[in-house]
Amino acid sequence: MNTAKQELEDAKKADEEKTVLQAQLDAVKKEKQDLETKLKETEKEKQELQTKLTQAEQEKNKALEDAKQQAEQENTNLQTQLDAVKKEKQELQTKLAQVEEKDKQIEEINAKVEELEKKLAAKNTEVQKLQKENKELEAQKQPTEQPKPGKAPMYAAAVGVGLAAGLVAFIALEYTAKLEMLVTVGIAAASALAVGGITYFALKPSTQVSETQEPQNAVKGCCKA
Repeated sequence: MNTAKQELEDAKKADEEKTVLQAQLDAVKKEKQDLETKLKETEKEKQELQTKLTQAEQEKNKALEDAKQQAEQENTNLQTQLDAVKKEKQELQTKLAQVEEKDKQIEEINAKVEELEKKLAAKNTEVQKLQKENKELEAQKQPTEQPKPGKAPMYAAAVGVGLAAGLVAFIALEYTAKLEMLVTVGIAAASALAVGGITYFALKPSTQVSETQEPQNAVKGCCKA
């Protein structure tokens, strides 16, 4: 009896232990399932984070590439502008040198003009003196005899006036019309010749002899012979 009772108690105890163990096993299985579920969720979150990280890395690389290209484009534009500024500076320096050269030429021409004006004034004084002497000689000669003044002073005066006028025309054409040098010189020379010719004929006194005086001179010559 005792043995059977003991066996029943042992069996009951074993069943209780089995029940406890089964409950523990079920709890462990449930915990395992929960952990597996959490692991899957964590893995999913990890994949999502990895995807976001990849996208962020791609966006970062794209932004860096765009910024690099934009910086290179801006650098190219700045270099182009710098080259244009350097070229403009060089052109301005060249123009400045040309202006300085023109100023130097103007100073030289002004000096020549001043010198020619002095010579022209001297020639005018000489012409006035010669005209005065011619008038005195005409007063001393016979009324019917026309004076024959020398041609050298008149030529000198005409040349002086012509040169001055030609030089003035040269300067005016050079710095206003901007003609070529050869054309300018040609016009200046023509102006000088024209003014010189006009001046010569204006200063040239009459050398005609009266019609009555010529036969008398011819008769006097025959008689003297």
